[in-house]
Amino acid sequence: MLTGSINRFSLRRKVILGSSWLLLLISGSLHAQSTSALAIVQDHYPAVSPDGKKIVFASNRAGPVVQIFALDIESEEVRQLTDSPEENETPIWSPDGKKILFARRVPDEPRTTWDLFEMNADGTNARNLTRQPGHDGHARYSPDGTKIILNSSRVTDFRTLTEYQLDNGGYNYEIFVMDSDGSDVQRLTDYFEWDTYPSISPDGSKLLWRRVLPEGGSGTSGLNSEIYLSNLDGSNIENLTEHPAFDGYPAWSPDGSMIAFASNRDGRELIEFNIYLMNIASREVVRLTDTISNTEQVRPAWFPDGSRIVFNRDFPDGRSEMHIVRVNASATSSEP
Repeated sequence: MLTGSINRFSLRRKVILGSSWLLLLISGSLHAQSTSALAIVQDHYPAVSPDGKKIVFASNRAGPVVQIFALDIESEEVRQLTDSPEENETPIWSPDGKKILFARRVPDEPRTTWDLFEMNADGTNARNLTRQPGHDGHARYSPDGTKIILNSSRVTDFRTLTEYQLDNGGYNYEIFVMDSDGSDVQRLTDYFEWDTYPSISPDGSKLLWRRVLPEGGSGTSGLNSEIYLSNLDGSNIENLTEHPAFDGYPAWSPDGSMIAFASNRDGRELIEFNIYLMNIASREVVRLTDTISNTEQVRPAWFPDGSRIVFNRDFPDGRSEMHIVRVNASATSSEP
């Protein structure tokens, strides 16, 4: 079981980027201006660089089209990395910190396509890795950087969509793996509901993801969202969470002994989410954040030393901020 070293009442939380100011890069220098003209600022999907010094994220802080930004944690300098006419989302660093992988919307009739792009860490030389109809996203590199794991709707059979899929974009998502240059794409899951948010364990042997189940959920729809674990080839599947609440956004700890995830299992309302830790060996779960009324605390991402987690706090008015919670190092160990 987990050691008793996590004290949720003394966790230090730091707001990195709120919605009060918009930082713009003008002629090589940063200028701050009020965002009163911008309706709601949403800073989404934070990911920490391998050296722990920067956070890459997607945001509408520069205008209505979501772009990719990088934050220097020490100086709090923010730089815009993309300037595309189409939306961008779910950025992630390569293991060596030299590249950033992200999804970009590509207009495609009759349905919208999202392709995976890779660019240099400074935003230069963006190139398309996938050119398939459907939505490719939530991509992650393998620990050695030679593979990319992703969820995609490219194999959706539009004749067999479930009610949940019709209500959420009209797609079904499966898990795929490919070489880091976009070649040799292989399908890993074959399920009639959503399989999303995949990642590969630090030792390269396991696959972690979120699956939507048709029943067993605590919401009015009866649907459930659980976190699953399997071998890298998709075999030996097991449900880690087995809870009627919505469990999602799983993220491996750097040493592979734990996962962080988001859940509404302790919320007073179904939309109240918190960040949790699970010890993989014992399955013990500890809540890291305190419940905030009508607020989702989601999308956790670890710092490389395992000492902190950055996550999103999504408010009822549509704002989304990035916060950091400190994790006591000994909480990642299990008792003998």
